[in-house]
Amino acid sequence: EGGWASSGMRRYLNEDVFALLPDEVQDVICPVIKTTSCGGNKTGKVSTVDKLFLLSEHERYGRKFYSAGDEGRWYQWYRREGVSYAKKYPNGDSGWGWGRSPVGGYSAAFCFVGSNGTADNYNASGSYGVAFGFCI
Repeated sequence: EGGWASSGMRRYLNEDVFALLPDEVQDVICPVIKTTSCGGNKTGKVSTVDKLFLLSEHERYGRKFYSAGDEGRWYQWYRREGVSYAKKYPNGDSGWGWGRSPVGGYSAAFCFVGSNGTADNYNASGSYGVAFGFCI
């Protein structure tokens, strides 16, 4: 309930994870405004100010598959040929991770990117990986 704005993941990234970053990294991260669907059957969007964030489906893919859509701009990085949408582990393996977008019209799921780079969605109670973004 409440989408990204009310999620435990948002709090965890912006409080716990941010505090773990070295001071010199914290000092150059700029808070940004992120617009995200309210989630569930609600049609509205909510804006949050975040230092660390998960990418929306639109920011990653340039369109919607499962989300309500219109949650930011398509990042230039992901417009290039051959760029993997999946997160990468240090050993080179790909993994899947959560996105910021709630699934449109459903109150218990968020979008994610699969290890092969495809858009998908899953129940928000699942315990899986994240690859967060930030702006400097």
